[in-house]
Amino acid sequence: LLQQKAEVRARWQGEIQAILVDEFQDTNGRQRDLVTLLNGQGRKLFIVGDAKQSIYRFRGADVTVFRAERERIEQDGGGVLDLEKCYRAHRDLVQGWNDLLRPVLGEETDPLRPWAEPFAPLRHHRERPGPGLGPADIELHLTVGSKGGGALDRAADALAGRIRQLVEGGEAQVDDGGQLVPLNYGHIAILCRASTSFGAYEDALERAGVPFLTVAGRGFYGRPEIRDLLNALQALADPTDDLALAGLLRSPAVALSDAAVYQLCGGRDRAQSGVSLWDVLRSTGEGVPGDDAVRAARAVSIIGDLHQQVGRTSVADVLKAFLDSTDYRAALIQAGQARGARNVAKLLADAHTSGIVGVGEFLEYVNGLRDTGTREGEARATAEGAVQIMSVHAAKGLEFPLVVIGDITYGRWGRAAALVDSQLGVLLPLKDEEGTLPATYRLGKQRSDDQEGAESDRLLYVAATRAREKLILSGCIGLRQDGTLGKLGGWLGELTAPDGLKLESPHIPHDEEGSSALHLGMHVGQTPVSCTIYEPGYVWNLAARETPPEAQLPVPLPPSLLESVAPGEEQVDSRTSDQERRPPQRVWRVVPSVARPRAPAWVIGSLVHEALAAWRFPDDGFDQWIEARARGYGITDRQQLASARRETRLLLRRFQEHSLFEEIDGADHRLHEVPYHLVLNGQVESGVIDALYLREGSWTIVEFKTDEVRDQAVLDVLLAEEDYLAQAQRYVAAVEQLLGHRPRSTLCMLNYSGAVQLFYIMDGTIVTNSHAP
Repeated sequence: LLQQKAEVRARWQGEIQAILVDEFQDTNGRQRDLVTLLNGQGRKLFIVGDAKQSIYRFRGADVTVFRAERERIEQDGGGVLDLEKCYRAHRDLVQGWNDLLRPVLGEETDPLRPWAEPFAPLRHHRERPGPGLGPADIELHLTVGSKGGGALDRAADALAGRIRQLVEGGEAQVDDGGQLVPLNYGHIAILCRASTSFGAYEDALERAGVPFLTVAGRGFYGRPEIRDLLNALQALADPTDDLALAGLLRSPAVALSDAAVYQLCGGRDRAQSGVSLWDVLRSTGEGVPGDDAVRAARAVSIIGDLHQQVGRTSVADVLKAFLDSTDYRAALIQAGQARGARNVAKLLADAHTSGIVGVGEFLEYVNGLRDTGTREGEARATAEGAVQIMSVHAAKGLEFPLVVIGDITYGRWGRAAALVDSQLGVLLPLKDEEGTLPATYRLGKQRSDDQEGAESDRLLYVAATRAREKLILSGCIGLRQDGTLGKLGGWLGELTAPDGLKLESPHIPHDEEGSSALHLGMHVGQTPVSCTIYEPGYVWNLAARETPPEAQLPVPLPPSLLESVAPGEEQVDSRTSDQERRPPQRVWRVVPSVARPRAPAWVIGSLVHEALAAWRFPDDGFDQWIEARARGYGITDRQQLASARRETRLLLRRFQEHSLFEEIDGADHRLHEVPYHLVLNGQVESGVIDALYLREGSWTIVEFKTDEVRDQAVLDVLLAEEDYLAQAQRYVAAVEQLLGHRPRSTLCMLNYSGAVQLFYIMDGTIVTNSHAP
């Protein structure tokens, strides 16, 4: 449109006064052309970028575009400003970056390789590091052997020990906004080039009892507990799916033995054609030996009941009911799988947020995420801090006091594939009769490999420069028979190239049966580097650390969306806080109890408020309406559903018999669930008023409370603990500012000694009360 329609192009060029493009190193030629067309011949373009941080070639970014535009601006008389001062790291670490990365990126510009941005040294702003982080700012922690032989797993165990030593030693401190604070696990990130490396570090941290969080990894849908639950949903939707049912029977949720599953499958094979494993389980399941008979009967009952719910209620409700009936989360927690329990809560929350009813549709949705490569992070730990594991791409723009580059020898191997070359066009790997690839393909492949290698070097630059205090490299290496280093792959190979990292001794003593940690001296340029190589039997001598308590397991909630609306601290009432909860207080929090089959009090309160907001009271369709909402809060147990219906109906009937109901119902104007956001006394005040009505020219606020109050003494305690009176004052001030009239304020207790009781509030004090008739 801009290229072919001069009038459109002139309109936009005349209207736009200035153009700022950030992260320009991640653009491509088409995006550059769009900006150029909008800019025209004007001098109103300002671009920001760092070619050394161009790492998105896989999604179309072309670093040559940034370099060419930078040169064009300079040639046209524009300004080029180099921002070489680093405000992140301290002096010694910045010098270490310079010494480490200069040989990798090179310092000379090659006009034949416009995709290779040379290194430019950085200058430091901050002088000193935090104390107690060790004698060297760059450390290597390596094990000897192949990944297939478990060397990367051992390297991850060694790293977990070093992390615990730094954090739990109590001496390490980091700079936090100009102040020194103790190092905690939340200050640490493990960055890997590929998510396939995550598993070794996840397992090692879990073994060491170190809290961690996998960010944007492939780990979530691949976790065993998530696979179990998705498979269980498939079996509940279609019990005749033999593979899904066998997986469910063998999972911890049912825990049938291999012998029992084999016996059931044998019964299916001997039966007539068309008989499913589900048919055999229902007819002869109790015939399996021992405890498996009880488990089989329980499985038949659970699957039969929940299969009836599939398609009639949301997938979140079905999943919640399955978890309740199998005690799956309790089993995870009892087995010390706090991470698994968090992931189950996250899947439950995701299912609720999706709003999907059909199990098949939800599974199709999840499979679509897998097929398109969507990376879903695991549930966040809520301990005092958690080590974050993420890809380097996910870490771009972030910083951490301590950064670990994991699996430092990771290498990528690719087979011949079709290429698209900017000069040679589409290139296909079609071999001739002698098995030789065309010369044009080989030329294009060489150029593509060089571009890929240059981006790999830039990715290493991004990874290393995320650190504020300390950089650790972790991985495994190979040794020759004479004890010298073998050929090193991946980034470690790049770092140990000529003019790079150097061992002070070419020979590395190593015993395959040993249990020592060998400390070797290294240097790069003028920077000393600490290198530790661990023999296979080495074990860190650290006290056992307990897994974070289960009380900290629920998925944490992000800050309110209303933060920073205006200067000053924001204050919100409990209703607003509940409404803005993401995910909301729902399914994973309602746990059925055999000893107490009543619905939770907070659910009853929520149901009553929903009914009052809709001004809906018990009628012919009320039970179905209220049960649907109770299920939305996560109640699946039949006794609890009955309790929710009964108690909600009781409180609403009681209110209908009170004179306040007639007064509100006959009001001139009536509003329910009234939200407001105002600046009062320099603070952002946010809240939700239950009811506001106009009668005979006067406005009245009504706040409904469903708390069970037996007498005045209990009420006094409740008023002292809760914010009801101060909340009423804020509501009055808000309504007065909004409407220009000062309203009355009424607190309506729906469950005061088995009746309704009103309290009239003035200036934050109860001044009169009226008993229910």
